[in-house]
Amino acid sequence: MKITDIISQKRNERVNIYIDGKFAFGLSNELRYKYDLYMDKIVTHEFIEDVLKAEEQNKVINSALSILSYRQRSINEIYTKLISKGYEEEYVLNAIEYCKDKKYLDDRMYTESFIKEKTNLNKYGPVKIRYDLIRKGISKDIIDEVFDIDFNEEYSRAYELAQKKIKSYKNNDRNAIYRKLGGFLQRKGYSYDVVVKVLREILGELEWGDNLYYTYMLKCSDASLYTGYTDDIEKRLNKHNKGIASKYTRSRLPVELVYYEEFSTKSEAMKREAAIKILSRDEKLKMINGVIWWAYLWRKLPKILL
Repeated sequence: MKITDIISQKRNERVNIYIDGKFAFGLSNELRYKYDLYMDKIVTHEFIEDVLKAEEQNKVINSALSILSYRQRSINEIYTKLISKGYEEEYVLNAIEYCKDKKYLDDRMYTESFIKEKTNLNKYGPVKIRYDLIRKGISKDIIDEVFDIDFNEEYSRAYELAQKKIKSYKNNDRNAIYRKLGGFLQRKGYSYDVVVKVLREILGELEWGDNLYYTYMLKCSDASLYTGYTDDIEKRLNKHNKGIASKYTRSRLPVELVYYEEFSTKSEAMKREAAIKILSRDEKLKMINGVIWWAYLWRKLPKILL
């Protein structure tokens, strides 16, 4: 077999090789010169096979370099991405070795960079960072060797993050802040001990107003039960008995207060009102008689523990 033509492609770094008057394959100029391809050169099937293997290997290497041009990657990430593109494992492994030799791939350097980025930019805690590194195929030995953060440092970062986040919870009561802020810090990857300490510090620093809201139940003259909410339970009861608080109670006077719960926010009092209203009469009477007061105490428990 003989090379009968070599034609440059639109991209000058590549050429089309013709053998015995027919198109055979495309090739980079780099490999053209490496394998000394020229007009009228006699080639064998084995020679062409070697050239094509080298071309495929170069293609996989260039694909790896393209992926790495956007940002650092772990070895496992590069392997997974190249395999997903349909490249044979032999070429993928060779490409990875090439990148490692050129210092383009280094799991230790990648881990150091990843920790710095996720700690400073994303404000992630060590639990999430470790989890993400393991998912990216970084060995536990490398993680343990590189990842060195003490409790005080972790606490300081979590505390700073919590101070900023708590501003978005300004309309929530203490219990809601405890749940939401704790969940937020855990999702960010901070350890349980750090989260608990931060919550105690943050909640202890908050100034809680004296305004309270109440969800209450009244027993009417016909023995029916009325549920409502207010920020002044004594004043509201007087309005009910004057017939100016509710159409329902106006025709069922007098009324007496038989049950109430306290809340730090209006929204929680309203939610509790809605929850009580859908209960049956028997369930409401059990609440009034104290049979299921445990539910009220359980709602208060996080505040008591703090």
